[in-house]
Amino acid sequence: MPGEGGTGLTETTAITQALAALKRRGSSILLVGSGCDSAHHHACQRLLGDDPTASRRRLFVFTDSPIDVDRRLPSGNWMPDSLKVINSAVLTRSASAATANTATSVPTTTVDERDLAGLGRAISADIETFEMLSDGLDPAELRLCVDSLVPLLADHDDESVFSFLHALEGELHRVGGMGHFHLPLAYDSEAVQLIEPLFDAVIETRCEGDDEYQRWHLEDGSLTTDWLAL
Repeated sequence: MPGEGGTGLTETTAITQALAALKRRGSSILLVGSGCDSAHHHACQRLLGDDPTASRRRLFVFTDSPIDVDRRLPSGNWMPDSLKVINSAVLTRSASAATANTATSVPTTTVDERDLAGLGRAISADIETFEMLSDGLDPAELRLCVDSLVPLLADHDDESVFSFLHALEGELHRVGGMGHFHLPLAYDSEAVQLIEPLFDAVIETRCEGDDEYQRWHLEDGSLTTDWLAL
């Protein structure tokens, strides 16, 4: 994946062009691939913005994973009022999933994991707060990470999840933000194929030993890149 400044190595111009377009207009990206947590982690870091000179407002939504904000953030590239966390994994998930694993004091909103509409309202409220603090968000200033969609698909019917994602995508486009959504399943899995049309792009990840790779699916799956080093 090219770096925020566009200097990363790539074997094709498709990703660079797509990423530039996604930054300009706002976007939602589905991050998939099973059995390679490290690739998800590194792709997440890149999508959160790795240019130390750029202003970013980052919103994390955790549904079933530890709140590990610190290790996801680019080093030296955050301010206390530029981070927010929404925790929707606290009722029936494991205690470790609900425990903050971060040295950073981040404003955190707790949402009942059964309340999908409430989760949407909490996300919208935090985005509105960022808009106020920034006096209007610049394109790609807002970065949203949702980790992950697995509990939402398991706990809610398809129509409700579709409505939630569609509304959130509209919010991201409205403010020119970039959101990525972790779904650690194979690209050809039923769940991924079901929701892929809702997203502007899909990034597929895999590992071979210590090597991590990515493959982008663009234009509703009609354009797929080669496997590239992550």
